[in-house]
Amino acid sequence: MILNHLWGLYAHPLEEWQTIDNRHESLRYSLSHILLIACIPSLMGYYSSVYLGWSIGAGEAVHLTHDSALLIAVAMYFALIAGVFALAYLAHWMAVTF
Repeated sequence: MILNHLWGLYAHPLEEWQTIDNRHESLRYSLSHILLIACIPSLMGYYSSVYLGWSIGAGEAVHLTHDSALLIAVAMYFALIAGVFALAYLAHWMAVTF
């Protein structure tokens, strides 16, 4: 999991990138982490918009209904996954092109 490599990337990046390169993790392994990590901001967005709300200035806090927050959270989840795939495709395209 890439989260296991975070400290190594900050502390000793050259060795850590070599370790990452040598492991050659499978596509299934990577996809499982993408699907898991994309849940975090979606769930937190749902919770904060329904239970915490937000306010602009000194007005009352605005809260979303459970249904609308759930719809936005699901859309956010799939948008995050699509963004990861778009970025991966862009990186692959640039690696082949340049």
